[in-house]
Parts: sequence; structure tokens; C-alpha cells
Amino acid sequence: MAGTIFFKGSNAMTEIDTSLKCNSEDVGWEFGALVNPSNVDRVKCKLCGKVLSGGIYRLKQHIAHIKGNAAPCNKSSDEDKNKCKQAIDEAQSKKKQKFQREQEVRQEVILEGDEEVEGCLGPRNPKLPPPGAPDTLGPMDSFASIINPDSSLSGSNNIRQQNINDALWKQRTHRASIFGSLGV
Repeated sequence: MAGTIFFKGSNAMTEIDTSLKCNSEDVGWEFGALVNPSNVDRVKCKLCGKVLSGGIYRLKQHIAHIKGNAAPCNKSSDEDKNKCKQAIDEAQSKKKQKFQREQEVRQEVILEGDEEVEGCLGPRNPKLPPPGAPDTLGPMDSFASIINPDSSLSGSNNIRQQNINDALWKQRTHRASIFGSLGV
């Protein structure tokens, strides 16, 4: 039968369809096949027949006897172990090199306006006025009193912060006095 491998497991002959593999040149597909074509995370070892969850990377760990994520394959040869170990090491070194290149590029990039915004954690909100612009009054400013720095330093207790109820009562009283003087 083409595309099928038979091997002797613990008690019986087991069949693996070798056509169930991803379209990848990964060395791991030399030692495993997909259990289900729609699920690339379930791979069966061609050497021992063990089904592993975690994809081809976990299968390579299984073959290479890398402990932690998969039990070692008891049928892998030293050559098989070296192939898988080398493939894992190459992938890790490529990942490190990519990370280092990204860090170098990030250090070379100078964002426009970096000189103006020192100590800022992120980009400046474009809706806010630029630093040093005159203060503009907003809707909440009608409820707050102007702070006199001289009086706050003197330590007098006769000045207190205006709360919203005081402001509302002041506004209602003002309206009532206007309507009362108009005779309404």
C-alpha cells in the first residue's frame, strides 16, 4: 500500500496514513503524521505510535527526548534525536535573531516631537491644548472657585472648597432673585 506505514506496536500491527501531513518542509513530518486532517495539533509518532497534542513542535520534543512537554520516544535513534534537536535549536536561534533585529530597529526610530514631550508615557492627546496655552473655561469651571495661592498659604480656615450643592443653590437663588425683581 502506497502512503501507508505498518509498524509493530506493543501487541498489534498499527497503520499510519503518511499522506496526513501539513504542507511543510519541517523535519518533524519525517517522524509524524496528522491524526485528523482538520486538527493540526494532534500528531501521531511514526516510530512508537503515540498520539501527541501540541503539534509538530511537541512531536520534535518527543523524538529529541526534550523533557517538559512530552514523554520521550523509546524508539528514536540517536540520529533522529539529533535531527529534531537541531531543528528546535535553529528555530529558537532564528526567533532570537528576529527579536534582536526588531529591538535595533526600534532604537533607531526617532518619533517626531520626542524632544518636546519628555517624561511622557505615551503620545500626547490631540484634543488637549498645547502646553503653555491659556486656560479655557469648560462646563465644570462654573462650579469651581478661582484658587488664590496667597490665601491658601496663609493657613486660614475660613476658606473652603465650593461643592456642587453650594453652586446649584447659588444659581437657583440668583434665578429666583431675577424673577422676583421682574414680578414674575
